[in-house]
Amino acid sequence: MPESSGNVKVKWINQRGFQDFSYNARHKWITGLAGWYRTNYVEIGSVIQIAASKKGITLSLSETLAPNLSGLSSVMKGNIVEDKVKEMLLLYGQGLLSVFKPVVDNIGIDLIVMKAGVFNPIFLQIKSRFNAGNSGQVIFDISTKTFIPDKRFFLLGVSFNPQSLELDSQVLLIPSKLLQRKGLLVTNKKRAIHRVNSSLRKGAKGKWANYFVNKCDLVGKLITEIETDSAIPKNKKRQTGK
Repeated sequence: MPESSGNVKVKWINQRGFQDFSYNARHKWITGLAGWYRTNYVEIGSVIQIAASKKGITLSLSETLAPNLSGLSSVMKGNIVEDKVKEMLLLYGQGLLSVFKPVVDNIGIDLIVMKAGVFNPIFLQIKSRFNAGNSGQVIFDISTKTFIPDKRFFLLGVSFNPQSLELDSQVLLIPSKLLQRKGLLVTNKKRAIHRVNSSLRKGAKGKWANYFVNKCDLVGKLITEIETDSAIPKNKKRQTGK
């Protein structure tokens, strides 16, 4: 970069001619590039390549650096994913859903979901995997110690993308009673777990393949489950004989 402040000629790599911009040599700062950044989808974590020549400075967008999440503990990662799920349900629910988080997590329930006006909650245990997209599969282990199957209780398995810092599009929603029957039971001297292992490949087959849901459709699935058996049965009319 130039050693003195003043005007510099700059262009984005796909532009033909250079334009004049103000340059501050002390802070290595070129003023007025925000419009280019918006047009070329530059965001936090993006890398800008700078090529300087006698004609001027050429800018181009390079790779996006993934955040370093190695310092996060498994508990921190779990809390992050639970908050992401909670936000997703509230946003896609558009005011129809309320989401509650237990004060103490000692019975395997991470979130409680209710529909407005319907006192028939859904209980979710959330399991997450980071970088599952790289391996093409997810493995979720559910401890049998706190696992109590019930028709209102579901496993929600999600894959977290550390590059985009968002949940991947496909989530796994499994009824707990089905999980008890079909999950792989793994035991050793210390503990026993129900294991769910499934491929993320498009078109892959397996016993859990039919339980994948697009995260955009998750709210609809939960509302259907909430509304099941929630209506108060009408009293049958008495039959009277002559």
